[in-house]
Amino acid sequence: ELEPKEIQSGLVLLLHGRGDTAHGMKSLAEAWAKELPHVRFVLPTAPTFLEPSGRPHCSWYATDACGKMFGHEQAWCQQLQFIKDFLKCGHPLSRVVVIGFSQGSVMASWVAL
Repeated sequence: ELEPKEIQSGLVLLLHGRGDTAHGMKSLAEAWAKELPHVRFVLPTAPTFLEPSGRPHCSWYATDACGKMFGHEQAWCQQLQFIKDFLKCGHPLSRVVVIGFSQGSVMASWVAL
């Protein structure tokens, strides 16, 4: 998470892709923060799921053997809470941006709906 250097008037959620962590989006957030000092950048890390091989990885959701998605509700609610907290401070929804890469873009789309 990168706090704004000026009085906050914007919020950007940056959601990484499957298998990555928030660290993968940090350099992008740092570069943008230089140009947008009034914006708070939130970089959450997705929950950890086990692949069929048993190897853990970060993912915004998982799928079962039939391809049915599960596990996305908690992460979705977490992103919505960041936005709700921002709005409680009197900021308009028009000052919120949700950006995702790969699987993070799927979660960003769900949050935007």
